[in-house]
Amino acid sequence: MKNWQRMAVLCLTAVLFLVAGCSSNASPKQSLQNAIKKTGEAGSYTQAITIGIDELQLPASTASKPNLAVASGIAGMLKGATLKINTVYQKEPLRTDMELNIVLAGLTIKVPILISNDKMYVQIPAIPLLKLPNTILGKYIEIDMEALAAQQQNAAALDLGAQMKLMDELNGLLLKHFDEKNYFSNVKSDEAGLPEGVKADQVVRFAIDDSNYSSSIETIVTKLLPELYGILASNEAYLDTFQMKKEEVEKWKADLETNKAQIKDSLKEQLQVKELSVTGAITGDYLSYQSQIINAVYTDKESGEALKLNLHIDIEYSGVGETPTFTHELPTDAVKLEDLTKLLKG
Repeated sequence: MKNWQRMAVLCLTAVLFLVAGCSSNASPKQSLQNAIKKTGEAGSYTQAITIGIDELQLPASTASKPNLAVASGIAGMLKGATLKINTVYQKEPLRTDMELNIVLAGLTIKVPILISNDKMYVQIPAIPLLKLPNTILGKYIEIDMEALAAQQQNAAALDLGAQMKLMDELNGLLLKHFDEKNYFSNVKSDEAGLPEGVKADQVVRFAIDDSNYSSSIETIVTKLLPELYGILASNEAYLDTFQMKKEEVEKWKADLETNKAQIKDSLKEQLQVKELSVTGAITGDYLSYQSQIINAVYTDKESGEALKLNLHIDIEYSGVGETPTFTHELPTDAVKLEDLTKLLKG
């Protein structure tokens, strides 16, 4: 996939993380802006996320390519899989407890991940296929994030702050360029399909479908991407974090300008967006629930092969701004990452 295609997909995908709202008196778009800021400033929250993969199909030729055969096999296994992520987050001092539950072909894999300041702890699951030593099964692996960054050729690649700041700027671009009339709407609570127990002051929906897809491509190619390339090229921290060179980004921008008409036609002909939608419930100043649907097909013009993705995401928020209750104790007998590496090599 070419650079402009990857960036276009990035812009479309980032839309999914913009849903929010604030006051029932505010317009849908204004609600999004207010709630993004408010939620981003929250000192703590609890999330329950469910991701369902209804369809994931790579091009048929992928299976015959040695470097992509594994990816093709994994994609086939993931179809019908469910990923549940329960998160307790605290900003200061930094502490995050995440529990990943992967339900795949009748098997449930549970992986707790704990983050405390500059340390990350990942519990090793007992998966027969991994053939790990029994002595480390169930133990936590301790990862020193600062030390790991120092070992990288480009330590800035682990700069989460820069990554989050870029996402904030991207969110601002989306809010700026997608007009309210064609993309944002208020939805009645009793028609929004909210989970039992979720009450909302306002429900906001962002949607791209057949009715506005053509104008979405116009917006992304003529407004979003040029401005995004400009932001990347002018910020050295972003370039370092994502291991890009300024000259490279400027070339992308120039190529986009030169081939703008061709790129728009290509996306309109090859990318079919059946549904890209977000429905968000707002309680007070914060998001209390959101559902997301991505259903798209990308067909290669030359080969006729298709990449299909259809997934749904449901997220419930609670305890925003309240004192969090963490679900796990930080381990005192964790195995250091370097020790695990030596053990596996030995």
